Amino acid sequence: MDDKITKFVNRAKMYVGGKATGNMPPAQQMEYLMDCVDRIQKLAFVSDADRQYGLETVWGMYAKVQKLVDSKHYTEDESWGNAKFKKGIGWSRANNEEVDFSTHGDNFEDLIDSTLVPDGRTKVKQSEY
Repeated sequence: MDDKITKFVNRAKMYVGGKATGNMPPAQQMEYLMDCVDRIQKLAFVSDADRQYGLETVWGMYAKVQKLVDSKHYTEDESWGNAKFKKGIGWSRANNEEVDFSTHGDNFEDLIDSTLVPDGRTKVKQSEY
């Protein structure tokens, strides 16, 4: 196999390997694997057989992650609540500093309106949830 394809296959193995499986959200694993697939497809000056072998290998790893998410014992959403990575802490939804709109209940539209059109007369209403 070509060295460039081997590099991307090894990177994909790292994303699916034992350390990453419990420490990285499956959505992020699948995103990284799709990046590897995309980059293998864009490689120039490699044989079609090598490219096909590399793609089949990475797609097999993608199927492995999908199988985990589809299992009946996996009850969490695949992004772990839109978890973000922070050095020294790892992957956690607490690292995500974006607004979590799912916690605002019926005041969701008021919140969006007040952030899109700031007006000194309108206050953001917080939900009791």
